[in-house]
Amino acid sequence: MLITKNYVLPARQNTAAHERWLLLKLLSWFACPRNAGNTVTIRVPFAKGHRLMNDHPEAIMLRVKFSPFAVAAAAAISLFAATVPMASHAASYSTGINTVNFEVSLKIVANCVIAAQPLDFGQTQGVLATAVNVNTTLNVTCTNTTPYNVGLSPGTGAGSTGTTRYLAGTGANTQTVQYNLFQASGNTVWGNNQGTDTHSGTGTGVSQPITVYGQVPVQSTPVPDTYKSTITATVYF
Repeated sequence: MLITKNYVLPARQNTAAHERWLLLKLLSWFACPRNAGNTVTIRVPFAKGHRLMNDHPEAIMLRVKFSPFAVAAAAAISLFAATVPMASHAASYSTGINTVNFEVSLKIVANCVIAAQPLDFGQTQGVLATAVNVNTTLNVTCTNTTPYNVGLSPGTGAGSTGTTRYLAGTGANTQTVQYNLFQASGNTVWGNNQGTDTHSGTGTGVSQPITVYGQVPVQSTPVPDTYKSTITATVYF
């Protein structure tokens, strides 16, 4: 059966609303079960002055044969379109304007953070007949112009105190390996007494790398084992 329906889009300012209205009209025809199997021609002439007439002065002709699947799909789309709010354009006004100022603020206080990397004297070290020298890096980030000191603890190795440091064996092994940490390669031992053996600096607002030099001096070699200590790095500001 051939059915013809005519819809006219009025020439108004809010054409988007009328286009949505037309879409829902078309979907309602798809959603109607009695249209299944029918062929429908829908003629949509634009009223004079409609914005789409510039591109489409002729009437749009839609010739569609409705299938049961199309009816079901259109019903679902129609329900979705009816329940989901359409986006709308924000209104603009020209009667007048008024203004007010408000303050935006942020207070920065002196602060520092510190990060460290492990120091490894090697995992295949043999007889300690020559000094073993390695280094690692601390990273200090302080607020700009903030002065700071960085101190290093004696460590957790048995017998460690002040700037005398030992790596301790594991388990029942009570033997140790002597080592030390320096602010410069081979000299200026690094401790935790501010103004005496700490490293000083001034913050720049960005991370500042600081090298820690480690040395295991020549000494009697203990039994094979893994020797360890944990150092605490502290930034004072």
